[in-house]
Amino acid sequence: MNLKITQDDFLAGKLKIFQPAQGFRAGSDSVFLPASIKGNKKGKALDLGCGVGTASLCLAFRNPHLQIDGLELHQDMVDIANKNILENNFSKRINVFQSDIFDKKPMPILSNTYDIVLSNPPYFEQAGTMVDKSRLSARIKQDFSIDEWVNTCLKMLKPRGYIHLIYPTSDLDQVLCSLTDKCGEITVYPLWPKENAESKRCIIMARKGVQTSTKLFRGMILHDELGGYTEKAQAILKAGKGLLD
Repeated sequence: MNLKITQDDFLAGKLKIFQPAQGFRAGSDSVFLPASIKGNKKGKALDLGCGVGTASLCLAFRNPHLQIDGLELHQDMVDIANKNILENNFSKRINVFQSDIFDKKPMPILSNTYDIVLSNPPYFEQAGTMVDKSRLSARIKQDFSIDEWVNTCLKMLKPRGYIHLIYPTSDLDQVLCSLTDKCGEITVYPLWPKENAESKRCIIMARKGVQTSTKLFRGMILHDELGGYTEKAQAILKAGKGLLD
């Protein structure tokens, strides 16, 4: 591995995360997404497109009874994720595998296995000036649609299992269309950059194979008037609290 990497604090230093110095770097989305999963969950979880494992580690920190698998396309990211797992003493609870989820070859994990699947899917339509390959694949939709990505997530879930996604609010309709008739208990939780600002991201939660109505939560304001994180956002980002606590 020839990548230049840095080590960064997450959850106010409770987790130490190695990640590439350039290209896609984990940020607040990787903390907010696992925070949408309640802290008393048991069973098995899958982080689809796990990168260097930040969301998986945050999930493991909050859920001591979950076994977590990660699936990642790039071997370099898998290597860093394994380094992070060892550094943070989660080797007994987190495993990361290299695989292309759209390859026709068998995946190293089994479908209909997981109680929870979480994912931060790629969402940009075109690369523009983005040239770093790992950053591009982490953020650019290439030869697949969000519908295919969601269907892969659902394929890995047990019946009545939960899917948790974070995605641009502008494309929320695409995710909801992908979930319709396949899931119930659909919940949309917007993240607002600041008060009276347009939501840029939202967290979508749903349950496979049930039929109940969709809910829209008020969501959370991330920044105060001075640009700092709000009290609730800080409780999640620093103390590891849950989104719905």
